[in-house]
Amino acid sequence: MKILLITIEFPPETGGIENYTYNLIKRIPNSIVLAPEIPNSDEFDCIQNFRIIRKKILYHRQHRLFKNKFYSNSLGYIATTTALAWHSWKIIKKEKPDMVLCSESVPVGIVLGGINNIIKIPYIVFGHGKDILFLQHIPLVKPLLRLCFKNASKIITNSNYTRNLVVKLGGKEKEIEVINPCVDSEF
Repeated sequence: MKILLITIEFPPETGGIENYTYNLIKRIPNSIVLAPEIPNSDEFDCIQNFRIIRKKILYHRQHRLFKNKFYSNSLGYIATTTALAWHSWKIIKKEKPDMVLCSESVPVGIVLGGINNIIKIPYIVFGHGKDILFLQHIPLVKPLLRLCFKNASKIITNSNYTRNLVVKLGGKEKEIEVINPCVDSEF
């Protein structure tokens, strides 16, 4: 089974979602990752046991546009979502994965919710809490989140709190699994 992970947060950047997605995908054979181009990622990418496709998706913590609070909360995410949708569409058409993993619901899950309306491709969306709460003030985010959760094959949340947020946005209870993050035994 060919798995494609689409993410805007991936090593060598550091953080919770970056660690979560990396530790997930490194254990899945025959996997591919679509992630943003970031400085110094070549060294990291070449030693992995999976393929990483880096594209200009705009989102990057150090990017000058995301230092402006307004831009990072609205226009930046619109630009990021547009670039992410374009690259996701192209990679899905080229690679023909059997399943897509969306590392966060906003913007990745939103993009796959839309793509799924055009070409039916099963996807699993991960909800972390902040990705669901943080951007709901932007017009269209709530209805797009509803579409994302409605079309998902499975929704994985990191807590019961996040699970309840997903249910409020229309996630089907039978499709939601709570998997709490844990310590990596190799650490």
